[in-house]
Amino acid sequence: MVATAFGQQGHLPELATLPSSTYVVDEGQMLPQSRDAALNSELRFFHLMTGVKLAVVQLPELPPNPDPNHDRHHPVMDPNEAADRLGRRWGLGRYGDPHSVVLVLAAIPRLPKSFTMIGISRGADTQRYLTPKWLTDFLLYQAFPAFNKGLLSPPPNSFWGEGVETTASGISLRIARHTTRPKVLCLVAAVLFFTPLAIWLIGVLRDRKHAN
Repeated sequence: MVATAFGQQGHLPELATLPSSTYVVDEGQMLPQSRDAALNSELRFFHLMTGVKLAVVQLPELPPNPDPNHDRHHPVMDPNEAADRLGRRWGLGRYGDPHSVVLVLAAIPRLPKSFTMIGISRGADTQRYLTPKWLTDFLLYQAFPAFNKGLLSPPPNSFWGEGVETTASGISLRIARHTTRPKVLCLVAAVLFFTPLAIWLIGVLRDRKHAN
């Protein structure tokens, strides 16, 4: 586990590849395992419905800034660079699958208050929906306010989960409005409609057989 003490530097997940069934990487156990599992299930269903893989990476701290000439105001890696690096390694986001997004949510514990940094690596296709203007407005008015409720206590705090879910669901909804697969929706609707009908028909045939 990465240490989360004030002033200590973090590192990126060491996973060489991201398993196909994995959508949530919680590097510092920022959320309870049950909550991570629930989010992973939601993102798996989202992948099925849209064809877009959204990988959510939670970090208790960002790695040090790799630029040796960085100034003291930028001691850690840019979160977008962190998302790009993970995406390149996993074949997702900007340098991988065009139908994918890597979302990095990093808690920055600092005194006198903590804050959150968000990085996004968008695939070539998802860039059409997650435009710079939309992302700026979404992060400013929805994502950051959800995290900022817990600014006065070091992450993870009781508001971390709300921030993670608000950010992931907002991006998912934006993509789903444009990419939800009609065939998948029709299949789901058909299953929901015909399953009760099939059960009823089997029951009728069974009753007739017993009657004869």
